[in-house]
Amino acid sequence: MKAFAPLLIPGLLQTPEYARTVLEVGQRAEKFEELLTVRMERQALLTRADAPWLLFVLSDHVLRRQVGSSEVMRGQLERLLSLASEPHISCVRSR
Repeated sequence: MKAFAPLLIPGLLQTPEYARTVLEVGQRAEKFEELLTVRMERQALLTRADAPWLLFVLSDHVLRRQVGSSEVMRGQLERLLSLASEPHISCVRSR
């Protein structure tokens, strides 16, 4: 699977805090929790024994754009570094 992310970190790679910040905008409370739960459950794909090979191209803008607090962004960037060390996941920065 290949994905280009010019605006936000893709849902499969998001921390719960980053996803919460993104999903809160314009969502009703009951719909928001459902979307957050589905997004986090979908991430089980990343840890399956038969996980697919994934390539994510992230723009500089995505990596520098402040979403939520500094703590939210720090946690998100740490997650990206951790996921990028997995043999079946590649994250590439695009300028």
